[in-house]
Amino acid sequence: MTVRTEAREERRTRRDAFVSHLHSLATARESDATHLVARGRAELAVLRRGFSGGRHQAQAYGIVVPYGPPEEEQGVWLLVSGLFALHPLPRSLGGPHAPTLARSLGALARAKGSSVERRFTELVSVEGAALEHQVRQAVRLLRGSHTPLNYGRLLDDLVVLLSTDQTDHRVKERQRVRLRWISDYHHHPVDRPRRADDEPGGDPGTPLDQALDSTTQDDE
Repeated sequence: MTVRTEAREERRTRRDAFVSHLHSLATARESDATHLVARGRAELAVLRRGFSGGRHQAQAYGIVVPYGPPEEEQGVWLLVSGLFALHPLPRSLGGPHAPTLARSLGALARAKGSSVERRFTELVSVEGAALEHQVRQAVRLLRGSHTPLNYGRLLDDLVVLLSTDQTDHRVKERQRVRLRWISDYHHHPVDRPRRADDEPGGDPGTPLDQALDSTTQDDE
């Protein structure tokens, strides 16, 4: 195993541990144990207030830094922790099998209309601080519709997109991520043909299907 491969695997391990901790905070809120509920809510509040900067940001760093983010990624990890605090999800709805940000926005756009599409267009058209702002707005949209979101993939993508490295490799990598977001947004899964032995309502669908069905029913 090369040094570069070892470094990549170590980075992957740290990111996974960090995201797992975030999911544990969402799970703790639903615990029967009062002390776990209190801890989960308190940490999420600290992470959410981190967006306001100053001492609140320093307190949020205190939760993030123990998981060992590389120095150049610390700001992105802090951002993602704040995004998670805005829309906390257990691993079943926010883990590796959950849809990406762009795919969730695409499904939401098909259910809700053009306002979501305008938001997505802005999201893939900006960089830096403007991108951070648009991502926050996008996550708020998903929170309002109780939509699942893959936070691990979001962290990976934002590390790339918010990098200030202007080498050809990094520029091309950012472009690949944006193109993948556009592809994910327009992804429209083909409905599974019903079988004769299917019971009505027997297939609950994916977490995204269930969330959007619930949202549509709430709107009716």
